[in-house]
Amino acid sequence: MKLTDLHLVLFLTRGASLEKWDHTGSLARELYLYKELAKALGSVTVLSYGDERELGYLPQLEGIQVAYNRWRLPLALYVLLLPFLHWRLLRKATIFKTNQIRGAEVALWAKMVHRKALIVRCGYVWSRNAQNQVAHQLKGSSWEVRQARWIERLTFSRAELGVTTTAALKAYLLDAYQLPPEQIQVIPNYVQTETFTPKAATDSLQKRLIFVGRLSALKNLPALLAATKLTDAQLTLIGEGPERAALAAQAARDGIAVTFLGTVPNQEIAAHLQQADLFVLPSKWEG
Repeated sequence: MKLTDLHLVLFLTRGASLEKWDHTGSLARELYLYKELAKALGSVTVLSYGDERELGYLPQLEGIQVAYNRWRLPLALYVLLLPFLHWRLLRKATIFKTNQIRGAEVALWAKMVHRKALIVRCGYVWSRNAQNQVAHQLKGSSWEVRQARWIERLTFSRAELGVTTTAALKAYLLDAYQLPPEQIQVIPNYVQTETFTPKAATDSLQKRLIFVGRLSALKNLPALLAATKLTDAQLTLIGEGPERAALAAQAARDGIAVTFLGTVPNQEIAAHLQQADLFVLPSKWEG
């Protein structure tokens, strides 16, 4: 079989859409890999949970097709009927692939109906993250942990291939669900090295720190602000999240030099990183 005989359908995370990727600044980065694949494969289609507004992104897709919830059905009903609503697309496809574990059960449901090969990919293990959040009393519930484990066990065991971004995540899944080693492959997250390049050294007296990510309790940002207060450094935070107001109040109260940039498109983040002296990720855990 030639590469041009392969037709890939990407199942987005349950409830996700191109529009949501755009609003979080991640659209260009998320699409980059699939634009490259579209050059080699017969076709690449993004299966979205969005509505007709997804069509507004067609000029940016460069050969990628998009299928969406044109019927504006409620999420649960759309999930149930998805293998039939997109019958022609899914019947033509060669490979189904998930973007994350959330929603992988939808791809498995489509696989069972259409008898296609399935790749289940995850950038993080949902059950482990949910368990950590419960343990640290951040959010989540024991019900979410059980749900995640059920979906992980079901989808990874029935997929033709599982993909994780690190060897540690692979080891966790193999142990948790007694999977054969060949069932999971490690493919690290990519970096667009033509965009994310080092900068020339500067002699600036004031050091510049930068954080990029969601402003959530998991990221442990109050500790970063407290540490910044002990220095003469300037801190830049890129991202949005539920902790923004509390962090802004902490910065104002303690006189900490912090700049909140909010959501920044991925293609613009490189310039901010190049202007910084140190990238800081103080999370309680990752992955």
